[in-house]
Amino acid sequence: DDGSQGDGISIASSYENLMSKLRGVSSQSPVIVQKYLARPLLLKGLKFDLRVYVFVSSINPLEVWVIATRSRDISRTTPSTNARILS
Repeated sequence: DDGSQGDGISIASSYENLMSKLRGVSSQSPVIVQKYLARPLLLKGLKFDLRVYVFVSSINPLEVWVIATRSRDISRTTPSTNARILS
């Protein structure tokens, strides 16, 4: 076995749907949330990765730690809005 292969992955279509899914998760379980960007920011016309990690260590009082990392993953092709290519 080379990994989770999608086990435990869930897709939320709205903020309300996300919050509903998170209510079913133990407060001790780590959770990763990603947002799909329909119109991504481009660097010289190319997509790139920007990773921001947020750790919520306390809800009351609210205590949040944010770490932003720069990735070297830059696409080699320009993104297309042509539906035939994207599907």
